[in-house]
Amino acid sequence: MKSQVTVEYLLILVVMLLLFSSVSMNLVEESLKTSMQVQTKQSIAFVNSSLVSAAGLLLTQAEGASVLVEVKAPADCSIEVNNYYLKYVCSGYSEEYNGTVVGSGLGVSYSPVGVINNGERGEIKVQKV
Repeated sequence: MKSQVTVEYLLILVVMLLLFSSVSMNLVEESLKTSMQVQTKQSIAFVNSSLVSAAGLLLTQAEGASVLVEVKAPADCSIEVNNYYLKYVCSGYSEEYNGTVVGSGLGVSYSPVGVINNGERGEIKVQKV
């Protein structure tokens, strides 16, 4: 009789642990997704702010003046550098930011044209045109 009660309590405990672990794993995944999205959003805002600041420095300079800006791509995004804008190519948790364009319409050009891969740092030359 005592052993049956013990087995029943153990069985109830195991079922409760399984339910708890499945719920907590879903919450951890959502938390990770949210934090990655916030990190990507902050990175995009920082790069855009850096480009606007560099363009502001060049505002009073002569044509051809340039400034180097160091940027870092988020962990799950790469940055495509084109002549007149930067475009984010994102996947995974930050897929909603895929195609985000920063630095356009500032009256400057960017070089070198290419890609800054996921999590890497790169220097971009901002030049007044």
